[in-house]
Amino acid sequence: MKMTPAHLLCTLLLCCSCERSAIDPSESLVGAKALPPSSALSQEIIQINRGVGGRGYGDDFLSYELRPDNSLAVTHTFRPEDKVRASETFRLSAEVAEQARGALWRLRPDELQGVEQEIRPTGCDKIYDAGSEVAVAFISPDKHVAVVDVPYRRDCDARSAKIARTIVGEVLTSFPKSNVAAGFPRID
Repeated sequence: MKMTPAHLLCTLLLCCSCERSAIDPSESLVGAKALPPSSALSQEIIQINRGVGGRGYGDDFLSYELRPDNSLAVTHTFRPEDKVRASETFRLSAEVAEQARGALWRLRPDELQGVEQEIRPTGCDKIYDAGSEVAVAFISPDKHVAVVDVPYRRDCDARSAKIARTIVGEVLTSFPKSNVAAGFPRID
């Protein structure tokens, strides 16, 4: 079939209107092959959670929740009673929120398949009862969820895990200083 200038223009417009994956597959730390575009992913809630495996935190749980409206909720919860001990909310600049999302998307799997699906950085095997240094959760507007466990260094020192720990640390450092996080107990 011969391409007329009109066909060529339509093809070019279609190609240009398609949005790219939020990250290149080579940047994924969990083996994602393709992600939705950043415009879709920016509508998800991203949580960074400490105290996930209990190691060193007892029954306390700290959550940073980055929301689509660029607000950040920091919450300290006592698990056995599911009681919120302290909470505060910040308004992030669009730049800080976008940088945090972009960095954390390197940990997002292709699909949000629920909390039962164990996802770890590539090269990290599951070690039962090992816990995680942090867990990063991705929650879509329709409430589909995926949780990525970032293991402690002693449990996995693979390159992808090292990068994941660095990324999470840098993202947390970019957030405003939190009194809730500062008062979060560490018992070991």
